[in-house]
Amino acid sequence: MATRLADPEVTAVLRTTEGLEVEFSRTHTWLVPYLVLRDACPSCFHPRSGNRVSSVASSCHALLVEDAGVIRGQGPNRLLVLWEDKTSSEFESAWLYAKCFRGLPDSGASQDAADAKKPWGAE
Repeated sequence: MATRLADPEVTAVLRTTEGLEVEFSRTHTWLVPYLVLRDACPSCFHPRSGNRVSSVASSCHALLVEDAGVIRGQGPNRLLVLWEDKTSSEFESAWLYAKCFRGLPDSGASQDAADAKKPWGAE
């Protein structure tokens, strides 16, 4: 089973056709689909109410990424995504890592956890 990191930091990011390969603390790497990132984009939610103000379905350009990188030096590292529609999204390392650790597709790190799942009633 994959070991959960105590203080994960985004250390590298690579764009692929399916999503971003995000490396945490140089030990865990997950493929995060563009749809997951856009759907969770903080700018899609009202800052006070937390209600969704825009939807991935409302924009045909919502999943096109212009660039992505790591923001360093201002507290914990963050993932920055620049969308082709000229909006941007920032994701905190700990939040993104927790989301990944719970089951996003990866390049090996969480496969052990996925393999450990047992069918209902298999106790």
